Amino acid sequence: MTAPAASGSTNHPRDFKTEFHPRSKHSTLHQSFEEFGQQNPEHIVALDSEPWHPFASEGDYIFAMIAVEAGLSSTQVDSLLMLVHHIGKGTASITLVNDVGLHAALDRAVSQLMPVGCLFRVYFS
Repeated sequence: MTAPAASGSTNHPRDFKTEFHPRSKHSTLHQSFEEFGQQNPEHIVALDSEPWHPFASEGDYIFAMIAVEAGLSSTQVDSLLMLVHHIGKGTASITLVNDVGLHAALDRAVSQLMPVGCLFRVYFS
């Protein structure tokens, strides 16, 4: 920003200087007070069409974020990726759609596999 305008006018700066990040490849932008903040099509920064870069795909990025947040081991990651691969090939399928469905399926399995005297409810947190 440069010095304020001469006395007698409003106390707005004379012009604004916008410096973009070097990787944006945008040149420095000089604008008057009146121009500043106005949308100029040649200076609008385009949205990144591949925000997941450097991952090969958005799916890879999402999978990586889930795996890291869940703290999956390498064996668990390999198992899940193998399952995803089989689903993609059509040799496996999943009918579960959420956590509630997963717990309902686990409860059904426990009730069908355990003797009546040994029934217990499986809880995961």
